[in-house]
Amino acid sequence: FIMVGLDTWKYEWMVWVHPSRLTVRVFHRAGGLPANYDRILQDLTKRANLENTSAIAPCGSSVNLPSPGAFPDSGSAASSIWSLSDRSGVTATSASTGVGIKDNLACELFEAEDALQTLEGALKGLVEHVCVISHEGDLKMVSNSWRVFSEANGELDLAQTCLGANYFDTCRNSMARADVDDPEEAEFARQALEGILDVVNGVSPSFSMEYPCHSPTQHRWFLMYVAPLESCGGAVISHINITKRHEMEEMLKKQRETADELLANTLPRDVVKMLKTEPHNAIALAFPSATVSFTDLCGFTALCTHLTANEVVDMLNIFFQMMDDLTEETGIEKIKTIGDCYMAAGGVPSFCPDHAVRMVAFCLKVAASLPRMTKELVQTFPHVENALQCLDARVGVNSGPLVAGVIGTRRYCFDVWGDTVNTASRMESTGERGSVNVSQSTYEATNGYVEFIGPELVEAKGKGTLRRWIATGMKTDMKFARKKN
Repeated sequence: FIMVGLDTWKYEWMVWVHPSRLTVRVFHRAGGLPANYDRILQDLTKRANLENTSAIAPCGSSVNLPSPGAFPDSGSAASSIWSLSDRSGVTATSASTGVGIKDNLACELFEAEDALQTLEGALKGLVEHVCVISHEGDLKMVSNSWRVFSEANGELDLAQTCLGANYFDTCRNSMARADVDDPEEAEFARQALEGILDVVNGVSPSFSMEYPCHSPTQHRWFLMYVAPLESCGGAVISHINITKRHEMEEMLKKQRETADELLANTLPRDVVKMLKTEPHNAIALAFPSATVSFTDLCGFTALCTHLTANEVVDMLNIFFQMMDDLTEETGIEKIKTIGDCYMAAGGVPSFCPDHAVRMVAFCLKVAASLPRMTKELVQTFPHVENALQCLDARVGVNSGPLVAGVIGTRRYCFDVWGDTVNTASRMESTGERGSVNVSQSTYEATNGYVEFIGPELVEAKGKGTLRRWIATGMKTDMKFARKKN
């Protein structure tokens, strides 16, 4: 800490250099010290006298401390002498007595002053409206902003804002008025009054509550905080404006909901919850019984040769959107699309005992909807009418145990694995066009609900000879609980 005396144009200046913050403060001694520095200098003198130190010098030299009167007042000319020798030999001098000050003492005082100014600014911005009430609820102290706040919100009229008005009675009157006009506001007032009474009566150590304060031109939110005041047996009530915080929370809530919706369109909701709980762990789920289907658009590859890139995507989107709607209707889970093939699973990730029936119902609806959709698409794509008429759906279905989960850390995808999945794929690849081909396990699980033709024996790659049935329709018109979005 360095103090330097300079004589420039016959005026003496004092320069205070703060080494830790790299700041410089300058004031003119001949013109008087500002009030804050005059206070600091007086505090330095008082502290030095209290320490009963006869000599303080950072370099070890002895200098006598002057009395408090030796420090210049803010309106007087500088006639006293200030002397501070630091370890580098810098000295400030004048015409009479000299004073040395410890570096750490001056640093502490300047830091305390800065901290106090920062705290005062923070408190002014934090608490807007404050009042003190007695044990009986009488107002003992109100801030100026409290009066404006109360009058603007109809809590206290001008006569009631004077000290001595009863805050409890005012709250009860507000509740009586709000019960008719605004029941929600009345409930907030009731909760506030109960909380304040609990603090005043020693039932609760403190009370806080967020509440809205709306007007035709403003929508604000406040935080009421009540703390006990032992000196009068009452309480201190403060209202903090949290409108900006509330707006930020609402914005974050909407953004979180948007992100959740995006995740829900990528992964099952149950899986999204698992990822939020354990984001860095792979998710593995074992299902002893589930059903898998593959739906291939036969003839679509040949159709693509007559379509532009945009037309290919638009047409696939129409077909797959129809299948997405049917998965919601029958309560099964879309797994993914592979080229022009649509893969779905029943009984995952949430198990349901009738997953096989649901899956066959879904596949029959897809097979029945495709011819109708191709006729409608001819109106949009007339130049590929012949190719559209050759479009068919070939579906393969199989039931059995499988493993489901999410692996990797990029572009999450919920997938299923196991022999059940492979057999369903073989049912599709060896099946008949325009039909729903099911395995023996699926047939056994749905025989009481579905009409079948078969069985037939087919040779499947890697599986040998398999028995296959063709589902032709549902025996009864079944309604399934829709899957929750």
